[in-house]
Amino acid sequence: MECFVDHNGGDASMTIVSTMEACITLCAGTSGCVAVSYAPGSGGFCYLKNTLNTGVTNYGVWGTRITSTATVPGGSFTPGCPGSNGLSVTDNNGATFVVECGMDRPGGDYQEVFVGSLVACMSACSSQLGCVDVSWVPGSKGACYVKNALVAQVTNSAVWGARLVANSTVMAPITNDFGACAASFISGSSGCGTPIPSFLTPGNAGSLSDSNVITLTLRDGSTRKYYMYLPPNYKTNTPAPVIISYHGNGETGINQALRTGFQDTTMNLNTITVYPSGVGGSWQGAPYSTPGIDDVSFTRQLFTYLSKNFCIDPTRVYATGFSNGGGFCSTLACDPIASQMFAAIGANSAANYPNNTYDSTCNPSAVTYPCSSFRKRVPYLEIHGGMDGTIPYTGGNIRGQCVANIPKWMSDQVGRENFTSTQTNVTTAITNSTGGISAYQYQWGTGATFGEVVHYYVPSGSHNWYDGTVANGYGFVSGSTMFAFLQKWTLFNA
Repeated sequence: MECFVDHNGGDASMTIVSTMEACITLCAGTSGCVAVSYAPGSGGFCYLKNTLNTGVTNYGVWGTRITSTATVPGGSFTPGCPGSNGLSVTDNNGATFVVECGMDRPGGDYQEVFVGSLVACMSACSSQLGCVDVSWVPGSKGACYVKNALVAQVTNSAVWGARLVANSTVMAPITNDFGACAASFISGSSGCGTPIPSFLTPGNAGSLSDSNVITLTLRDGSTRKYYMYLPPNYKTNTPAPVIISYHGNGETGINQALRTGFQDTTMNLNTITVYPSGVGGSWQGAPYSTPGIDDVSFTRQLFTYLSKNFCIDPTRVYATGFSNGGGFCSTLACDPIASQMFAAIGANSAANYPNNTYDSTCNPSAVTYPCSSFRKRVPYLEIHGGMDGTIPYTGGNIRGQCVANIPKWMSDQVGRENFTSTQTNVTTAITNSTGGISAYQYQWGTGATFGEVVHYYVPSGSHNWYDGTVANGYGFVSGSTMFAFLQKWTLFNA
């Protein structure tokens, strides 16, 4: 395995699979395949390669190349229907199936892959724990339905079925969500051991002015600016968590640094905080963002730079933001590659634009947002005021787009976490210094996932980062609340 290494080019085919081992199995059963690049996820992209080109770093890819081959138990026999009906067939992993021609077991599907043979379909099943049956629609890229429940058979002449009867588990599972490649990060990033730059001093927030801003040169030669704070306990050989925090529209990273309070040593002794500045003061995804700017790519390059030059713990990298920056955090959480970088997301007064056009049919309770996250769950916290005049809690016409109301947005987030109907929210009233109810906290999940999605609703709150300066307070402070939420999560426990 080559974690975060991509051998660009040489692609023979691309197949959708949900695990790295399924991708490897497909390569092993494909003539001429020498390597794979897998972009993980429930619908992960598996690229089979017939040429081994030079590897390049890509944090969205798990690579594997073949170093040796062996004769697999399946031999040269290729089952086909109707001639193979009722026969016992061994797949490429050594598992045994009984072929059931013209029979389908509808239901129990938990994965769909596209393969060119019944044996490849069976191998996709036997490489995953829990699979008991497959239904394959024959074709050069036929749909293979991998099943974890053995339901009653029905006649379907378009389907070749196969029922698992024995599995020696030739290949143990490689991944469980982030898996083995994430495990390679336990000892810290490649920047561990690198001396601290002379312009940074742990525990010194500097002047929080433009004179303290760092310039990063991107691959295309353009430059971006960010402010960075090293915590008092930062050591060059101790992996540190990282918060990347995005400002609101018309601001800079310095504005966000002044707002969050993440440099407060009574709260933060160990976490690096980074505050990038958007081009033109805005972030990708908003209707007013600067055209042609790819802030997702910038974030990925910033992450790579931090990994190579500082001792960070890449399983504990977080994104937070205010207003436009909070909306951009949602863009990151729904990006197939960037979503694998961040263990959790925190947003305040998030401006979540769905990229549609407002008209008289706008229903804020029915607005949908595209999301292509490759992680099954991304812990998410959002704080919003009921009297927000910039991004109204009720949604509606905002800058010419039909924007969802906040309850609908949170409901969608709960759905993306794959929570069931029994995992309803727990509501807690929050009181201010006079004992009056000033806010409500909503938490979703159950067991280990409880509190994975959290929302704070402040009925009288405006478009604001709640810093405790309002008379009598709101019973919580945005910065410390968000900081505590983030610290609960890693790429392993979400």
